[in-house]
This record gives sequence, C-alpha cells and structure tokens, in this order.
Amino acid sequence: MDIEQNNHWSYCSFFDQKKMKNHGFKIHISGSINNAHILLNISLPYLVKSKLNFKVVSSLNKLELQNSGIYGQSQIGKLITIYPEDNKILNKTLFDLHLITKGYNSPLIPSDFQYRNSGVVYYRYGLFISNESNTIQLSNGKLFKDTRERIVPPDFQSLIFDYQVPRYSILPKHLIILEVLSVRGKGSTYKVFDLKDKKIKIMKEGKPLGEIEDSGIDGTDRVIWEAFILSKLNCLTHVPSLHDYFYIGNHFYIIEDFIEGSTLENYCLQSDFNRLEILSIMIQITEKVNSIHKMGFIINDLSMGNIIIDLSQNIHIIDLEFSFSQDIECPPFMNVGTPGFFNENRKSTYIKDDIYSLVCIYYYLLLPSEYSKLTESIEDLQKNQIYSNKNLGLLKNDDKEIINKGLNGEIQDINSLLLYFKELYAI
Repeated sequence: MDIEQNNHWSYCSFFDQKKMKNHGFKIHISGSINNAHILLNISLPYLVKSKLNFKVVSSLNKLELQNSGIYGQSQIGKLITIYPEDNKILNKTLFDLHLITKGYNSPLIPSDFQYRNSGVVYYRYGLFISNESNTIQLSNGKLFKDTRERIVPPDFQSLIFDYQVPRYSILPKHLIILEVLSVRGKGSTYKVFDLKDKKIKIMKEGKPLGEIEDSGIDGTDRVIWEAFILSKLNCLTHVPSLHDYFYIGNHFYIIEDFIEGSTLENYCLQSDFNRLEILSIMIQITEKVNSIHKMGFIINDLSMGNIIIDLSQNIHIIDLEFSFSQDIECPPFMNVGTPGFFNENRKSTYIKDDIYSLVCIYYYLLLPSEYSKLTESIEDLQKNQIYSNKNLGLLKNDDKEIINKGLNGEIQDINSLLLYFKELYAI
C-alpha cells in the first residue's frame, strides 16, 4: 500500500496509479466536519481490506472550505473518493458502503447521483486521471467531456441498477390506491388501479431503516432485492410479474401483479381436504418451487401465507424478498421466516431449507387443527418450541417418514421430495 499527499488530498494506492483506467464510475463518501471522523473510522478499514485505490481530504479545515463551495459546487461534500477497478467491484463497493454507513447524513454532492437512499454514498461517471481537455474517448470513438455534472454516457447507463430507477416526489398519477392491505415497519402493501392498462395491481413499499437487520439491510433494500428477483423470474407464470419500480423520496416501490384468489393459509383453515387433494396440492407447489430452484434461487421464506391459489386453482408463490442465490451477490443471510415453517438453527441458506418448509406445509395441511393452534399462539412461541409443535404421532407412517426426513435434512434435493409426494399419491 502506497500513501502520497499533497496540500489537499491524501492518496492510498494498492496498485500503480499509472496502470489505473483513466475513466469510469467514481464513488464518493460525503462528510462534514461533524461526522468525518466517524465516517472515516467506518469506511477506511473496509477500503483497505478491499484493496481499493482512494483519496481522502487531508484535513478538517480543507473539508470545511470545500463544503463552503470555495473550490466549486462539484467539490461540496467529497470526503473520500474511491476508484473501483471494474463493474463488479463498483457495484459491490457501492452496496457495502451503503450498508455500513446507513443512518448517517452529510451534505449533498451536487455533481453526483445518490446511491439508493444513502445519506453519504454517491457516484459519478468521469475521469480518474485528469487530462488537459477533460475528455474521455469512448469505445465507439466519440469524445465525452467530463464537466463534473450528472451525465452518464449511454453505454454505461446500465452498469448501476439504481441509476435506472425513476425518482418521484409524489405517486405517479396513473396509479390510484384502492386499499391498504398491510402496514408494517418495513413498509406497506397496497392494492392499486393502474389507469394505463386498466388493471388492478399490487404496490409494495420499502421504508428506509424499516425493520433494519444486523447487516444494515432495511425495508428499502429488501423491496429492491425483490424487484431484482422478479425481473430474473419473469419467464415463470407462477410468480408475480414485475411492472414497474421507482422511488418516492427515499422510499422504494414496486408494482407487481395482483393475483385474485386465496392464500393456502385460508384454504387450510376454511376447507376440508382429503389426503389425495392435499398430495395433489403439494405436488403442484413442489413443482413450482423446483422451477424457481432451476433459475438459481432458493425461496428461503416459504409458508402457507405466501402461496396463493387463484380462481382457476393455479398455484402462485409471492413475497420473494428473502430469496437467496449462491451464484450472484445477495443481501447478507438472515435467519428469518414464518414461525412453524423454517429451521431456526440454520446458519446459511440451502435447498434443503425450502424442503423443510414444504414438509411443514404438508404437515399443517394434513393437520389443520395443529395449524390453528400455531396461529393462535404465534406471539407466545419461543424459537425452540417451533419444532416440537409438530406432533408426528398423529400422522400415518408414510407421512410421518417423509416429514421427519424433511425436518432432519435427510432429503437433499427437491426432485426426491417430489418423487415422495407422487409415490404417496399413487398408492
């Protein structure tokens, strides 16, 4: 690590700056004389551990002058400037800094784009190394002049998802709220009417700092992640289609399909299924889950409350904000789920966790009276009681075996579970 200093900046380099690309997205951490020491204590260990090239304002006096605008409007707020080597590092660094600095606020950086709803993390496209003309030659041969303004060349606009998200001050006029379906700390869910296509849809809200997790993930981050998941699963007809996403202020919203029907929870409590009907439902659900697994995602929070049976008796899976993938960068793991449907002892997410949830669903469909007991005592449940609440002695031996294997992690893949259900159905 090399450190250099001039009268305004201190530079930290992990590779020769002469070998650094001369343009791209730069990341800025905004600071003031009141919070600079806190933000430096938070950010610098991460930047050094990640071996990122960066520079820091050399003194609080310089930062105070900078924030007064004496060096130009484009310099206001800039406490740290970071130079990511490639697009993967760019997006990871933006997201990580967004999490570790959550809750702090600093002066707006006039030349930059705010990252998500962060109060301190910003980014801008421009020169890494200045030249006399302040121009960048793009891959198409055209010249782009770096004027330190919020301008991104077209070829680079897709590199940061957040750049593409519209930002509004009020709800778009074509959306009319019909009903508030739920209100939680992390955000509310609404039924809305879309004047553009004359259809009823669902609008989900993510609130900044709402139900914030240990990692810094909050309601906004979860809904942003769900938007990404739905965009990746758009070829599947049994998950809601994503129609739109946008910010209103610092709150993030997605617009998705409204699926008319009833949750499996309501079916369980109101209907009288026979065993063959239950096995038919479980085969359908397991096939739907399997198709999501084939797309590279584990649902991670599967229960009867997020499975809908529509008016044509088709199965749909909703609420995918806790889904996980081992192939792409995901929000940090958090062991959450609906009480009675997840293994509270797990340390990370695997396919067998969805299998665990599926056999729990099977158990409660077979014994709806047990599900009634669970829902009635949900507030009193202790974590170590969730497993013991499943009274396997009430079941037939075949059902007891498959549920017990699923709960103990002995069914390793979803196809094996599907085969079990199909064999039971055929008996």
